[in-house]
Amino acid sequence: MHVEMENVIKKLEQYIKDDEVTYEFDDAIEELKQLDLGLSSVESLLGFMEKHPFTDFGMPGEIVHYMERFYRHGYEELLMKSIERRPTIHTLFMMNRLINGGGDREFYMALLKKVTE
Repeated sequence: MHVEMENVIKKLEQYIKDDEVTYEFDDAIEELKQLDLGLSSVESLLGFMEKHPFTDFGMPGEIVHYMERFYRHGYEELLMKSIERRPTIHTLFMMNRLINGGGDREFYMALLKKVTE
């Protein structure tokens, strides 16, 4: 993981209280945007979400808006790998957004069935 990304993750950790994010959380995501770390940042953020499976990151929240910037540039594949490793409430919500967005519905539904069995 890139050193700057590690620093952002440390900040994000500080901004989770009782499975909810504080207002400073969005500031850390804004800082991440300025770093322009690309798709590798998505993998780190998904790993962070896996560590916090019950956290309410918003609907969908700045963290999701940030990752969706990489839609059709590798985001979907990273999200699917994350869900296969450790599905969380929020990553399943993110997959639902892909399903509703008209993507490869059959593939996503099959994965959803697999992880819920």
